[in-house]
Amino acid sequence: MSLIRFAGRALFSAPYVVDGYQMITRPEHDEEQISAAVDRVVPFISSVLPDPVAGSLPVEPRTWTRLFGGLQMLGGITYASGFGRRAGAWLLVLATLPKLGSSHGLLTDLGLLGGAVVATQDTAGKPSLAWRAAQSRKSIGSQATQTSRSAHRISRKFSAKAGKLGEVGARKARKVAKKMAKELDR
Repeated sequence: MSLIRFAGRALFSAPYVVDGYQMITRPEHDEEQISAAVDRVVPFISSVLPDPVAGSLPVEPRTWTRLFGGLQMLGGITYASGFGRRAGAWLLVLATLPKLGSSHGLLTDLGLLGGAVVATQDTAGKPSLAWRAAQSRKSIGSQATQTSRSAHRISRKFSAKAGKLGEVGARKARKVAKKMAKELDR
């Protein structure tokens, strides 16, 4: 990982890590923002999950605030360190979503969300697997075409040589046949 990439990741992740730490240690500060999102999302999630699992979901906004703080810290640290950077970026996206409903720092939150979404596509300067597969396919296709052309050229050379050898063989066979015919006529 280059130094510039590492510094950029660390600087991008710093607000998430600090904010996540504050959400864990002082959940009352962000509790209102998180509770608005939790009140909308948790009933839906509870209806989708099986009853034993849905019954174990936390209902207190303070607990959800701490959970999202932990997600932010984990996502920020994994993205900054470069280990699991794409998964860490997705954690940052998920941790940012509940805070978007508030008008406090909306543009900042949108900017960080946009950066996190872009970070989910980070390949550390290396092409993605899909790009590599497409390039391999093109390379194999061009090699196959080149091999086919070479085989065609070789077959034309061999057929030309075989034709010449056939003519030489036919001439020699005619000469031998003439000699044998002369000997038989005697």
